[in-house]
Amino acid sequence: MTAIAVVGDLIVDRDVVGHVGRVAADVPVPIVEQPAERMRPGGAGLAASLAAAGADVVLLTAASDADTDRLAVERLRAMGVTVHAARRVAPVPQKIRVRTADHVLVRVDRGVRSSSAGAFPAAGIEALDHRDAILVSDYGGEVARSIEVDLLRPRPRRPLVWDPHRIGAEPVPGAVVTPNLDEAVAWAGTGAERDPVLTASRAAAALADRWQPSSVCVTLGRDGVLVVDGQRSLIPGAGQGPVTDTCGAGDRFAATLTLGLAEGLRVIDAAEAAVEEATAFVRDGDDGWTETRTNGLGPLEDTDTPGRPTVVATSGCFDLLHAGHIRMLTMARALGDRLVVFLNDDASVRRTKGPGRPLVPVAERAELLRALSVVDEIHIFGEDTPVRALHTVRPDVFVKGGDYRDVEIPETRAVAAWGGRVVILPYEAGRSTTELIARSHAAAS
Repeated sequence: MTAIAVVGDLIVDRDVVGHVGRVAADVPVPIVEQPAERMRPGGAGLAASLAAAGADVVLLTAASDADTDRLAVERLRAMGVTVHAARRVAPVPQKIRVRTADHVLVRVDRGVRSSSAGAFPAAGIEALDHRDAILVSDYGGEVARSIEVDLLRPRPRRPLVWDPHRIGAEPVPGAVVTPNLDEAVAWAGTGAERDPVLTASRAAAALADRWQPSSVCVTLGRDGVLVVDGQRSLIPGAGQGPVTDTCGAGDRFAATLTLGLAEGLRVIDAAEAAVEEATAFVRDGDDGWTETRTNGLGPLEDTDTPGRPTVVATSGCFDLLHAGHIRMLTMARALGDRLVVFLNDDASVRRTKGPGRPLVPVAERAELLRALSVVDEIHIFGEDTPVRALHTVRPDVFVKGGDYRDVEIPETRAVAAWGGRVVILPYEAGRSTTELIARSHAAAS
Protein backbone atom coordinates (compact mmCIF):
# COMPACT_ATOMS: atom_id res chain seq x y z
CA MET A 1 0.00 0.00 0.00
CA THR A 2 1.14 3.53 -0.77
CA ALA A 3 2.54 5.22 2.33
CA ILE A 4 2.42 8.99 2.77
CA ALA A 5 2.98 11.47 5.57
CA VAL A 6 0.87 14.56 6.19
CA VAL A 7 2.59 17.34 8.13
CA GLY A 8 0.52 20.27 9.31
CA ASP A 9 -1.89 22.00 11.63
CA LEU A 10 -4.90 20.21 13.09
CA ILE A 11 -8.20 22.11 13.19
CA VAL A 12 -11.65 21.07 14.43
CA ASP A 13 -14.45 21.77 11.95
CA ARG A 14 -17.97 22.05 13.41
CA ASP A 15 -21.14 22.70 11.43
CA VAL A 16 -24.33 23.71 13.21
CA VAL A 17 -27.09 22.91 10.71
CA GLY A 18 -30.74 23.74 11.14
CA HIS A 19 -33.90 24.89 9.37
CA VAL A 20 -34.64 28.56 8.79
CA GLY A 21 -38.34 29.26 8.37
CA ARG A 22 -38.70 32.72 9.87
CA VAL A 23 -36.93 35.90 10.84
CA ALA A 24 -36.61 37.11 14.42
CA ALA A 25 -39.10 39.79 15.45
CA ASP A 26 -36.67 41.81 17.54
CA VAL A 27 -33.77 41.93 15.05
CA PRO A 28 -33.80 41.18 11.30
CA VAL A 29 -31.85 37.92 11.47
CA PRO A 30 -32.83 34.37 10.47
CA ILE A 31 -33.76 31.96 13.26
CA VAL A 32 -32.01 28.57 13.01
CA GLU A 33 -34.38 25.99 14.46
CA GLN A 34 -33.64 22.54 15.85
CA PRO A 35 -29.95 22.60 14.89
CA ALA A 36 -27.80 19.50 14.75
CA GLU A 37 -24.05 19.64 15.04
CA ARG A 38 -21.56 17.93 12.75
CA MET A 39 -17.93 17.67 13.79
CA ARG A 40 -14.79 16.31 12.13
CA PRO A 41 -11.03 16.78 12.22
CA GLY A 42 -10.15 19.67 9.89
CA GLY A 43 -7.04 21.26 8.45
CA ALA A 44 -4.21 18.76 8.11
CA GLY A 45 -6.46 16.28 9.93
CA LEU A 46 -8.98 16.41 7.10
CA ALA A 47 -6.26 15.98 4.46
CA ALA A 48 -4.91 12.97 6.38
CA SER A 49 -8.34 11.36 6.80
CA LEU A 50 -9.13 11.79 3.11
CA ALA A 51 -5.81 10.27 2.08
CA ALA A 52 -6.29 7.36 4.50
CA ALA A 53 -9.07 5.99 2.29
CA GLY A 54 -6.39 4.92 -0.20
CA ALA A 55 -3.07 4.86 1.65
CA ASP A 56 -1.16 4.16 4.83
CA VAL A 57 -1.10 7.64 6.37
CA VAL A 58 1.01 9.14 9.15
CA LEU A 59 0.03 12.57 10.46
CA LEU A 60 2.66 14.76 12.14
CA THR A 61 0.85 17.57 13.94
CA ALA A 62 0.35 19.31 17.29
CA ALA A 63 -2.53 18.92 19.75
CA SER A 64 -3.28 19.83 23.35
CA ASP A 65 -4.87 17.79 26.11
CA ALA A 66 -8.23 19.56 25.64
CA ASP A 67 -11.26 17.31 25.16
CA THR A 68 -11.88 18.60 21.63
CA ASP A 69 -8.30 17.86 20.61
CA ARG A 70 -8.36 14.37 22.09
CA LEU A 71 -11.64 13.61 20.35
CA ALA A 72 -10.26 14.78 17.00
CA VAL A 73 -7.14 12.63 17.42
CA GLU A 74 -9.21 9.60 18.45
CA ARG A 75 -11.43 9.95 15.40
CA LEU A 76 -8.42 10.27 13.12
CA ARG A 77 -7.02 7.05 14.54
CA ALA A 78 -10.38 5.38 14.07
CA MET A 79 -10.18 6.41 10.40
CA GLY A 80 -6.85 4.57 10.08
CA VAL A 81 -4.51 7.56 10.47
CA THR A 82 -1.40 7.09 12.63
CA VAL A 83 -1.12 10.34 14.61
CA HIS A 84 2.13 11.66 16.08
CA ALA A 85 1.37 14.91 17.88
CA ALA A 86 3.62 17.39 19.60
CA ARG A 87 2.01 18.70 22.75
CA ARG A 88 0.38 22.04 22.07
CA VAL A 89 -0.17 24.48 24.95
CA ALA A 90 -3.43 25.95 23.65
CA PRO A 91 -6.28 23.87 22.15
CA VAL A 92 -6.33 23.66 18.36
CA PRO A 93 -8.52 26.23 16.59
CA GLN A 94 -12.16 25.48 15.84
CA LYS A 95 -14.05 26.66 12.77
CA ILE A 96 -17.77 26.74 13.58
CA ARG A 97 -20.20 27.32 10.71
CA VAL A 98 -23.88 28.00 11.38
CA ARG A 99 -25.74 26.81 8.31
CA THR A 100 -29.07 26.08 6.76
CA ALA A 101 -29.14 23.71 3.78
CA ASP A 102 -26.37 24.94 1.47
CA HIS A 103 -26.00 28.43 2.96
CA VAL A 104 -23.49 29.46 5.61
CA LEU A 105 -25.10 32.14 7.79
CA VAL A 106 -22.13 32.93 9.99
CA ARG A 107 -18.73 31.49 10.83
CA VAL A 108 -17.30 31.63 14.34
CA ASP A 109 -13.57 30.98 14.84
CA ARG A 110 -12.45 29.89 18.28
CA GLY A 111 -8.91 29.55 19.64
CA VAL A 112 -5.48 30.69 18.54
CA ARG A 113 -3.98 29.69 15.22
CA SER A 114 -0.45 29.25 16.52
CA SER A 115 0.67 28.10 19.96
CA SER A 116 3.91 27.02 21.55
CA ALA A 117 4.39 23.27 21.29
CA GLY A 118 6.83 20.66 22.46
CA ALA A 119 9.05 18.43 20.35
CA PHE A 120 7.55 16.15 17.73
CA PRO A 121 7.55 12.47 18.75
CA ALA A 122 10.65 10.65 17.55
CA ALA A 123 8.51 7.94 15.95
CA GLY A 124 6.82 10.56 13.78
CA ILE A 125 10.12 12.07 12.63
CA GLU A 126 11.48 8.61 11.86
CA ALA A 127 8.35 7.74 9.87
CA LEU A 128 9.10 10.52 7.36
CA ASP A 129 12.04 8.48 6.03
CA HIS A 130 9.79 5.59 5.09
CA ARG A 131 7.05 7.40 3.16
CA ASP A 132 6.43 7.43 -0.59
CA ALA A 133 5.44 11.10 -0.49
CA ILE A 134 4.93 13.94 1.99
CA LEU A 135 2.13 16.49 2.05
CA VAL A 136 2.63 19.67 4.07
CA SER A 137 -0.85 20.97 4.92
CA ASP A 138 -0.05 24.41 6.35
CA TYR A 139 -2.87 26.29 8.06
CA GLY A 140 -0.72 29.12 9.39
CA GLY A 141 0.05 27.44 12.71
CA GLU A 142 3.27 26.26 14.28
CA VAL A 143 3.80 22.86 12.68
CA ALA A 144 5.33 23.77 9.30
CA ARG A 145 7.46 26.44 10.96
CA SER A 146 8.69 24.12 13.72
CA ILE A 147 9.79 21.05 11.81
CA GLU A 148 13.36 20.86 10.57
CA VAL A 149 13.45 21.80 6.90
CA ASP A 150 15.92 19.07 5.91
CA LEU A 151 13.39 16.44 6.99
CA LEU A 152 10.95 17.66 4.35
CA ARG A 153 13.17 18.21 1.32
CA PRO A 154 11.94 16.24 -1.70
CA ARG A 155 13.96 13.27 -2.87
CA PRO A 156 14.08 11.52 -6.24
CA ARG A 157 11.57 8.91 -5.08
CA ARG A 158 9.81 10.92 -2.39
CA PRO A 159 7.94 13.88 -3.84
CA LEU A 160 6.83 16.73 -1.60
CA VAL A 161 3.51 18.57 -1.98
CA TRP A 162 3.19 21.85 -0.08
CA ASP A 163 -0.28 23.35 0.41
CA PRO A 164 0.62 26.84 1.69
CA HIS A 165 -1.28 29.34 3.82
CA ARG A 166 -1.06 33.06 3.21
CA ILE A 167 0.38 33.60 6.73
CA GLY A 168 2.18 30.27 6.94
CA ALA A 169 5.71 29.08 6.28
CA GLU A 170 7.37 29.37 2.86
CA PRO A 171 7.66 26.08 0.94
CA VAL A 172 11.06 24.46 0.55
CA PRO A 173 12.64 24.38 -2.94
CA GLY A 174 11.66 21.46 -5.15
CA ALA A 175 8.14 21.06 -3.78
CA VAL A 176 4.95 20.89 -5.80
CA VAL A 177 3.07 23.88 -4.37
CA THR A 178 -0.74 24.10 -4.39
CA PRO A 179 -1.90 27.59 -3.38
CA ASN A 180 -5.41 28.73 -4.16
CA LEU A 181 -5.74 31.91 -6.20
CA ASP A 182 -5.92 34.27 -3.20
CA GLU A 183 -2.89 32.64 -1.57
CA ALA A 184 -0.91 32.76 -4.80
CA VAL A 185 -1.61 36.45 -5.29
CA ALA A 186 -0.85 37.25 -1.64
CA TRP A 187 2.52 35.49 -1.74
CA ALA A 188 3.45 36.73 -5.21
CA GLY A 189 2.29 40.32 -4.71
CA THR A 190 1.23 40.49 -8.35
CA GLY A 191 -2.32 41.83 -7.93
CA ALA A 192 -5.57 40.56 -9.41
CA GLU A 193 -6.76 40.83 -13.02
CA ARG A 194 -10.29 40.48 -14.34
CA ASP A 195 -9.37 37.09 -15.81
CA PRO A 196 -8.59 34.59 -13.00
CA VAL A 197 -6.44 32.44 -15.29
CA LEU A 198 -4.28 35.43 -16.22
CA THR A 199 -4.07 36.37 -12.53
CA ALA A 200 -3.00 32.83 -11.66
CA SER A 201 -0.46 32.71 -14.50
CA ARG A 202 1.29 35.88 -13.36
CA ALA A 203 1.28 34.80 -9.73
CA ALA A 204 2.63 31.35 -10.62
CA ALA A 205 5.52 32.90 -12.55
CA ALA A 206 6.44 35.07 -9.55
CA LEU A 207 6.18 32.12 -7.18
CA ALA A 208 8.39 30.01 -9.43
CA ASP A 209 11.13 32.62 -9.01
CA ARG A 210 10.56 33.04 -5.27
CA TRP A 211 10.15 29.43 -4.13
CA GLN A 212 11.97 27.43 -6.84
CA PRO A 213 9.29 24.71 -6.82
CA SER A 214 9.22 21.75 -9.17
CA SER A 215 5.66 22.73 -10.15
CA VAL A 216 3.01 25.28 -9.24
CA CYS A 217 -0.64 24.22 -9.14
CA VAL A 218 -2.92 27.22 -8.55
CA THR A 219 -6.42 26.02 -7.67
CA LEU A 220 -9.21 28.15 -9.13
CA GLY A 221 -12.36 26.72 -7.57
CA ARG A 222 -15.00 26.04 -10.24
CA ASP A 223 -12.49 26.99 -12.95
CA GLY A 224 -10.18 24.08 -12.14
CA VAL A 225 -6.42 24.37 -11.65
CA LEU A 226 -3.58 26.03 -13.50
CA VAL A 227 -0.49 23.78 -13.61
CA VAL A 228 2.88 25.40 -14.39
CA ASP A 229 5.78 22.97 -14.63
CA GLY A 230 7.81 24.21 -17.57
CA GLN A 231 4.65 24.71 -19.55
CA ARG A 232 1.28 26.11 -18.63
CA SER A 233 -1.77 23.81 -18.55
CA LEU A 234 -5.31 24.64 -17.46
CA ILE A 235 -7.29 21.68 -16.15
CA PRO A 236 -10.97 22.74 -16.23
CA GLY A 237 -13.17 22.22 -13.19
CA ALA A 238 -16.91 21.78 -12.77
CA GLY A 239 -17.73 25.22 -14.18
CA GLN A 240 -21.07 26.69 -13.20
CA GLY A 241 -23.58 24.64 -11.26
CA PRO A 242 -24.99 24.10 -7.79
CA VAL A 243 -22.41 23.81 -5.01
CA THR A 244 -23.49 22.88 -1.50
CA ASP A 245 -20.20 23.38 0.35
CA THR A 246 -16.63 23.99 -0.81
CA CYS A 247 -15.10 23.43 2.63
CA GLY A 248 -12.38 20.79 2.29
CA ALA A 249 -12.12 20.85 -1.51
CA GLY A 250 -8.54 22.13 -1.33
CA ASP A 251 -7.59 19.36 1.08
CA ARG A 252 -9.20 16.80 -1.22
CA PHE A 253 -7.19 18.19 -4.15
CA ALA A 254 -3.88 18.20 -2.25
CA ALA A 255 -4.39 14.72 -0.79
CA THR A 256 -5.27 13.19 -4.16
CA LEU A 257 -2.36 14.96 -5.87
CA THR A 258 0.03 13.59 -3.23
CA LEU A 259 -1.28 10.05 -3.66
CA GLY A 260 -0.90 10.30 -7.43
CA LEU A 261 2.68 11.53 -7.21
CA ALA A 262 3.50 8.81 -4.66
CA GLU A 263 2.30 6.25 -7.18
CA GLY A 264 4.56 7.66 -9.90
CA LEU A 265 2.14 9.82 -11.90
CA ARG A 266 3.29 12.97 -13.64
CA VAL A 267 2.16 16.20 -12.02
CA ILE A 268 -0.30 16.98 -14.82
CA ASP A 269 -1.90 13.51 -14.60
CA ALA A 270 -2.06 13.58 -10.80
CA ALA A 271 -3.59 17.07 -10.96
CA GLU A 272 -6.29 15.91 -13.38
CA ALA A 273 -7.26 13.12 -10.99
CA ALA A 274 -7.19 15.58 -8.10
CA VAL A 275 -9.55 18.00 -9.87
CA GLU A 276 -11.99 15.17 -10.52
CA GLU A 277 -11.89 14.10 -6.87
CA ALA A 278 -12.27 17.65 -5.57
CA THR A 279 -15.21 18.24 -7.92
CA ALA A 280 -16.93 15.07 -6.71
CA PHE A 281 -16.18 16.03 -3.10
CA VAL A 282 -17.97 19.36 -3.51
CA ARG A 283 -20.82 17.92 -5.58
CA ASP A 284 -21.60 14.95 -3.35
CA GLY A 285 -20.72 16.42 0.02
CA ASP A 286 -18.57 14.77 2.67
CA ASP A 287 -19.91 11.58 4.22
CA GLY A 288 -17.20 11.57 6.87
CA TRP A 289 -19.04 13.95 9.17
CA THR A 290 -20.04 12.80 12.62
CA GLU A 291 -23.49 14.13 13.34
CA THR A 292 -24.48 15.27 16.80
CA ARG A 293 -27.57 16.73 18.37
CA THR A 294 -27.04 19.95 20.26
CA ASN A 295 -28.98 19.07 23.39
CA GLY A 296 -25.82 17.55 24.90
CA LEU A 297 -22.55 19.38 24.36
CA GLY A 298 -23.75 22.41 22.44
CA PRO A 299 -21.85 23.61 19.39
CA LEU A 300 -20.77 26.82 21.08
CA GLU A 301 -20.32 25.36 24.55
CA ASP A 302 -16.82 25.21 26.04
CA THR A 303 -15.88 21.54 26.08
CA ASP A 304 -12.40 22.06 27.50
CA THR A 305 -13.57 21.89 31.11
CA PRO A 306 -12.66 19.10 33.54
CA GLY A 307 -15.06 16.19 33.93
CA ARG A 308 -15.56 14.27 30.71
CA PRO A 309 -19.24 13.41 30.11
CA THR A 310 -20.25 9.76 30.37
CA VAL A 311 -21.07 8.50 26.87
CA VAL A 312 -23.67 5.76 26.50
CA ALA A 313 -24.18 3.92 23.21
CA THR A 314 -26.71 1.46 21.86
CA SER A 315 -27.46 -0.02 18.47
CA GLY A 316 -30.33 -1.40 16.45
CA CYS A 317 -32.48 -1.26 13.34
CA PHE A 318 -35.33 0.79 14.85
CA ASP A 319 -37.40 -0.17 11.82
CA LEU A 320 -40.81 0.68 13.33
CA LEU A 321 -40.28 2.96 16.29
CA HIS A 322 -42.48 1.75 19.16
CA ALA A 323 -42.92 2.10 22.93
CA GLY A 324 -40.35 -0.58 23.67
CA HIS A 325 -37.72 1.42 21.78
CA ILE A 326 -38.62 4.64 23.58
CA ARG A 327 -38.45 3.04 27.02
CA MET A 328 -35.10 1.38 26.27
CA LEU A 329 -33.60 4.60 24.89
CA THR A 330 -34.87 6.59 27.85
CA MET A 331 -33.34 4.12 30.32
CA ALA A 332 -30.07 4.10 28.34
CA ARG A 333 -29.84 7.90 28.34
CA ALA A 334 -30.31 7.91 32.13
CA LEU A 335 -27.05 5.93 32.47
CA GLY A 336 -24.89 8.84 31.31
CA ASP A 337 -24.64 12.34 29.88
CA ARG A 338 -24.89 11.56 26.16
CA LEU A 339 -26.61 8.83 24.18
CA VAL A 340 -25.18 7.68 20.86
CA VAL A 341 -27.34 5.44 18.66
CA PHE A 342 -25.61 3.21 16.10
CA LEU A 343 -28.20 2.61 13.37
CA ASN A 344 -28.06 -0.27 10.88
CA ASP A 345 -28.21 0.86 7.27
CA ASP A 346 -30.72 -0.74 4.90
CA ALA A 347 -28.37 -3.41 3.53
CA SER A 348 -27.38 -4.66 6.99
CA VAL A 349 -31.05 -4.78 8.05
CA ARG A 350 -31.84 -6.97 5.04
CA ARG A 351 -28.98 -9.31 5.94
CA THR A 352 -30.01 -9.68 9.57
CA LYS A 353 -33.82 -9.46 9.30
CA GLY A 354 -34.45 -10.95 5.88
CA PRO A 355 -36.04 -9.77 2.61
CA GLY A 356 -38.78 -7.21 2.94
CA ARG A 357 -36.98 -5.37 5.70
CA PRO A 358 -36.51 -2.63 6.54
CA LEU A 359 -40.01 -1.26 6.15
CA VAL A 360 -38.68 2.27 6.73
CA PRO A 361 -35.54 3.48 4.88
CA VAL A 362 -32.53 4.50 6.92
CA ALA A 363 -32.88 8.23 6.26
CA GLU A 364 -36.38 8.24 7.76
CA ARG A 365 -35.39 5.98 10.65
CA ALA A 366 -32.55 8.37 11.46
CA GLU A 367 -34.93 11.34 11.21
CA LEU A 368 -37.31 9.79 13.74
CA LEU A 369 -34.49 9.04 16.17
CA ARG A 370 -33.10 12.56 15.86
CA ALA A 371 -36.50 13.90 16.89
CA LEU A 372 -36.20 12.18 20.29
CA SER A 373 -34.84 14.45 23.03
CA VAL A 374 -32.95 11.55 24.64
CA VAL A 375 -30.82 10.91 21.54
CA ASP A 376 -27.66 13.00 21.18
CA GLU A 377 -25.88 11.39 18.20
CA ILE A 378 -26.68 9.12 15.28
CA HIS A 379 -24.05 6.95 13.58
CA ILE A 380 -25.16 4.86 10.58
CA PHE A 381 -23.12 1.70 9.98
CA GLY A 382 -23.18 -1.01 7.33
CA GLU A 383 -21.70 -4.04 9.08
CA ASP A 384 -23.78 -6.72 10.83
CA THR A 385 -22.57 -5.45 14.23
CA PRO A 386 -21.37 -1.98 15.29
CA VAL A 387 -18.05 -3.32 16.64
CA ARG A 388 -15.88 -1.41 14.18
CA ALA A 389 -18.02 1.72 14.35
CA LEU A 390 -17.80 1.76 18.16
CA HIS A 391 -14.12 2.70 17.91
CA THR A 392 -15.10 6.12 16.54
CA VAL A 393 -16.90 7.00 19.79
CA ARG A 394 -15.41 4.68 22.45
CA PRO A 395 -18.46 4.85 24.75
CA ASP A 396 -18.19 4.34 28.49
CA VAL A 397 -21.35 2.21 28.49
CA PHE A 398 -22.82 0.06 25.73
CA VAL A 399 -26.47 -0.86 26.19
CA LYS A 400 -28.27 -3.87 24.77
CA GLY A 401 -32.02 -4.12 25.03
CA GLY A 402 -33.49 -7.63 25.25
CA ASP A 403 -32.69 -11.06 26.64
CA TYR A 404 -28.91 -11.41 26.22
CA ARG A 405 -28.16 -12.79 29.68
CA ASP A 406 -26.73 -16.09 28.43
CA VAL A 407 -25.51 -14.91 25.02
CA GLU A 408 -22.02 -13.70 24.19
CA ILE A 409 -22.30 -10.12 22.93
CA PRO A 410 -19.75 -9.28 20.18
CA GLU A 411 -19.47 -5.67 21.37
CA THR A 412 -18.26 -6.68 24.86
CA ARG A 413 -14.61 -7.19 23.96
CA ALA A 414 -14.43 -3.97 21.96
CA VAL A 415 -15.94 -1.85 24.73
CA ALA A 416 -13.75 -3.49 27.38
CA ALA A 417 -10.64 -2.56 25.39
CA TRP A 418 -11.00 1.10 26.45
CA GLY A 419 -12.40 0.37 29.91
CA GLY A 420 -16.10 0.51 29.08
CA ARG A 421 -18.86 -1.83 30.22
CA VAL A 422 -21.94 -3.49 28.74
CA VAL A 423 -25.37 -3.11 30.36
CA ILE A 424 -28.35 -5.31 29.50
CA LEU A 425 -31.70 -3.57 29.90
CA PRO A 426 -34.90 -5.55 30.55
CA TYR A 427 -36.72 -7.07 27.61
CA GLU A 428 -40.36 -6.05 27.29
CA ALA A 429 -42.35 -8.99 25.97
CA GLY A 430 -44.72 -8.27 23.13
CA ARG A 431 -42.99 -5.08 22.07
CA SER A 432 -40.85 -5.66 19.01
CA THR A 433 -40.99 -4.68 15.35
CA THR A 434 -41.27 -8.34 14.29
CA GLU A 435 -44.30 -8.85 16.52
CA LEU A 436 -45.90 -5.62 15.33
CA ILE A 437 -45.55 -6.81 11.74
CA ALA A 438 -47.02 -10.20 12.63
CA ARG A 439 -50.01 -8.63 14.38
CA SER A 440 -50.54 -6.31 11.43
CA HIS A 441 -50.59 -9.24 8.98
CA ALA A 442 -52.96 -11.16 11.24
CA ALA A 443 -55.35 -8.20 11.47
CA ALA A 444 -55.31 -7.77 7.70
CA SER A 445 -56.06 -11.44 6.94
